[in-house]
Amino acid sequence: MSSAALECAVGPRARRSSRWWWDRGILVGALLVATLLAWQQLVHMQMPMHTGGSFPLLLELWSMMMVAMMLPAASPMIMMFAAISSRNGAGALMRTSLFIAAYLGVWSVASAAGALAQFAIYAVIAHGNVLSSPMFSSAALLGAGVWQLTPLKHACLRRCRTPLGFLITAWRPGARGAFVMGARHGTDCVLCCWALMAVMLGLGTMKLAVMAILTVLMVAEKVAPNGHRIGRAAALALLACGVWQIVRLI
Repeated sequence: MSSAALECAVGPRARRSSRWWWDRGILVGALLVATLLAWQQLVHMQMPMHTGGSFPLLLELWSMMMVAMMLPAASPMIMMFAAISSRNGAGALMRTSLFIAAYLGVWSVASAAGALAQFAIYAVIAHGNVLSSPMFSSAALLGAGVWQLTPLKHACLRRCRTPLGFLITAWRPGARGAFVMGARHGTDCVLCCWALMAVMLGLGTMKLAVMAILTVLMVAEKVAPNGHRIGRAAALALLACGVWQIVRLI
């Protein structure tokens, strides 16, 4: 699809069928239910802050965290993609499903990497005691703060903040195109948010308060009018917390 055709499809004169409004309600409901179920599962999986656990358990934990924290942040892009697809022929439901599946697939790989890293640290370094140390949490906070200020972070965040702009430049027709776009958006999202997710290795992967705060931050970065400024403010806060942790050790 050309940029002009895509802009026309989402413009104010585009025909809005009653079918789309019905489908949109179903899609919003499905995203909300999936997010709530993931948070409910996290509440039921409560464990000590740095309990090792088996790799399957850690993988389930990271997968639930990914769904609970990232689906809300991705919802604007998913809704925009679904709206455009619904106005460009049949098969919108399939294309939207493929877009979401590809997005979650990329984050599933990232979740597996997080679970593997946590499992390896537990197994290799003093059975994970290093994760309980203030020095490790300081490194996680400082690393996330620095990443928040990098050009790559801001480039990915800019694409996540502009769903229409992303789809205009990245649009590909058909089912395969939907999957490719979902994977590309998932990659941008991982590069944008991986350091914030990694903070939980230092602060505790089962701290629901930390998850909630990071979720609000990642959603605000992507949907709030001044999201880029929120990201920079968060970087300063993360750096300050990391430095404070180090000062306490001296």
